Amino acid sequence: MLSVSYENLDESTFDEQSQALEKFHNRDYSPALTELKKMFPQSWKNIQLRTMPFIYSVARELGGALYSVEPSRAFDGVQLPEIEAAIRRMYEDTGITQTMRHAHEVLCIQSGVALLCLPDTAGSSRISVHVLAPWRVKPERESPLVKDDRSIKKWRVRLPRRETIYGTIHEEDLILTDETITWADGSPLYETEENPIGMVPLITIRAGERCGSFWPAVNSDLLDAQIALILSYSDLGAIIHAQGWGQRVLTGGGMDASEIQVGPDTVLNLEENHDFKIVSGADNNTVKGFIESTESFLRLVLSQNKVDPSALMSSGAYTAASRIVERADRMQEKLIHQKAFERAENRLFGILSRWTNAIRGFSVLPTGGVNVRIEYHEFTQPFDPLHESQASQIRAESGLESIVEQIAKERGISKDEARQVLEENLEIQRRIRANQDPPAALEVV
Repeated sequence: MLSVSYENLDESTFDEQSQALEKFHNRDYSPALTELKKMFPQSWKNIQLRTMPFIYSVARELGGALYSVEPSRAFDGVQLPEIEAAIRRMYEDTGITQTMRHAHEVLCIQSGVALLCLPDTAGSSRISVHVLAPWRVKPERESPLVKDDRSIKKWRVRLPRRETIYGTIHEEDLILTDETITWADGSPLYETEENPIGMVPLITIRAGERCGSFWPAVNSDLLDAQIALILSYSDLGAIIHAQGWGQRVLTGGGMDASEIQVGPDTVLNLEENHDFKIVSGADNNTVKGFIESTESFLRLVLSQNKVDPSALMSSGAYTAASRIVERADRMQEKLIHQKAFERAENRLFGILSRWTNAIRGFSVLPTGGVNVRIEYHEFTQPFDPLHESQASQIRAESGLESIVEQIAKERGISKDEARQVLEENLEIQRRIRANQDPPAALEVV
């Protein structure tokens, strides 16, 4: 079973759960089909699987807190404007913001995520950042007490290696050390075994800790809710379809039990006394109770994960006020994730710079002495636009927050870019006033 065993959460169970969460996040519902076969070994083929993207929706809802709006990045320590421009082009070409948003989604549902930075092919100038679920990344530690990934010298990473002409993907372990990058069979990933950047190009982000284990426990509550949701409604659909019809029963005739066929177009012949009646195994109260029990369970799981159930279960009731309250509830966890991603982005910059220098063959970007300072922005729907506009004006006049800071926060841009936007807007206003016709002079009567 995929459901967690709290007495023995061994490595195989952890990998199975993490892999199942990864599949559900990618809207692959094969783990639910596996559970359906266990639940109904004989009749699973007659039950239509009713799939729904619960994990995907929760990941999108929780994982949008940091990178939904482009954050402002300042590279402290970079002196030359042309170097900073090259760094920003590298970030844009690599799609760092989109990758980090996906990584945040994975972190929210897995409690851990890894970033692997590799060139696409040998000699390629394009560097890809791969987002990996915890089950794919295995550190080889000298002791269970080692928890800092910088202290680990060897990693085993499960990656796709080749694709057949039929579209089947074969996966193998990639072995990463400071000196070499090879596949598990010893063959190099690129032309040689050498690791040209001299460090493992891997970053891990963890939302918690588990004593003795490198990765924290996966969010098995979300996994159980996803499986329960699919199986409950698949089972309910089968019940309504098979038993909602009045089943015709004819007693007498001695039909063997293995020959009995259930359905609205069949007649059951049972026992010896001849009698004909219509029976039904489910009524409206049974179906209603089934649905209420399932939805009540989902609401509890969502609320414990700081998600307003109205956001996923009812679009009409999800008001601006409820979103404000929900953001306040998530603030503590958001701050924890923010610190983790700030550290990850600083390490990511160093790895990207090293790969760029190795590909070019000479030092192009700095690999040390640079601090990536990030300012996150979040789009907020105005609850009361008029009063919020007045509050914004008061904050600017009192000196609590400048107009430039407000523009930067609202649009998700840097302060320099916000200052340019403000100057352009003021210039447009000056031109409009200059082009207005002066008021007609009053004639003295």
